[in-house]
Amino acid sequence: MLGQTDGITATGEIRYIWINGFLRNHLCGCGFPFRSCTFWRDVVAEAFGGFERLDAERLVRLQRAVDRLWRVPQMITPLRLSEVGRRVGEYLSYLERLYRAIQSVSGATVIVDSSKAPSHAFLLRSIRDLDVDLVHLVRDSRAVAHSWRRLKVKPEVHWERRYMPRYGPVRSAFEWAVMNLACHALQRGPGVYARLRYEDLAAEPRAVLADVLKTIGLAEQPLDFVRGEMATLRPNHTVSGNPMRFETGAVRVTPDLAWRTQMSVRDARLVTALTWPLLRAYGYSGSYGAGEGP
Repeated sequence: MLGQTDGITATGEIRYIWINGFLRNHLCGCGFPFRSCTFWRDVVAEAFGGFERLDAERLVRLQRAVDRLWRVPQMITPLRLSEVGRRVGEYLSYLERLYRAIQSVSGATVIVDSSKAPSHAFLLRSIRDLDVDLVHLVRDSRAVAHSWRRLKVKPEVHWERRYMPRYGPVRSAFEWAVMNLACHALQRGPGVYARLRYEDLAAEPRAVLADVLKTIGLAEQPLDFVRGEMATLRPNHTVSGNPMRFETGAVRVTPDLAWRTQMSVRDARLVTALTWPLLRAYGYSGSYGAGEGP
């Protein structure tokens, strides 16, 4: 939705561009394979001189060596003389060229990168002259765990029918807690940090979008594409992310609360117990759904 406003371009989860875009040639949000999308072809040409000039397999290996949660402590300490530091510096040089080319080709002043890994955000904040603001979007851990149990097709895989990975309640709860806690560390450092809840955004999209734009220092925008619970969305050039990125036209924006009636009480209790401190901090109740109390 932010990508529908003037001066902003939404690019999806850039963290996965090397493997899902360059190597696997997944569908862009516009509906064309990544390597056939004119937007990304122009970006790659400006950043690297064309697809043939970039060793994407090496970039994937380099990313896997530095873009990991356990590397975060090393990212915030002096690294210049270490092997890890040299790898981080090299990887950052590719990221910087990529983002500058995205800005140049799109003409936007703001790039929305919806990557969900805190380690990626720490890396971006290490790039000199790149102004990085963070919108930390949280969702009820029970809803997240229920979502990861669903069977969902990956529409970006256009050559065969493939499904998104599915996780059990314990793994979902653990990753939810670890990733959100890591995001808290991003409150310190340069740039704006803002936290908002998925449920509030889905209930009042226009008001919440206006608050986000104000928080990151952008001028007021009319947001005419949002009327009530309906948002009119143009095609975008997102490289990876939730399958809903392919939805265009009039899209209904409402909270998905299916976990309250479809999730087993056992699983809901388990996820609640494993994530309760953060759930409470984010303003969620301890009820398990289906009318049960804690």
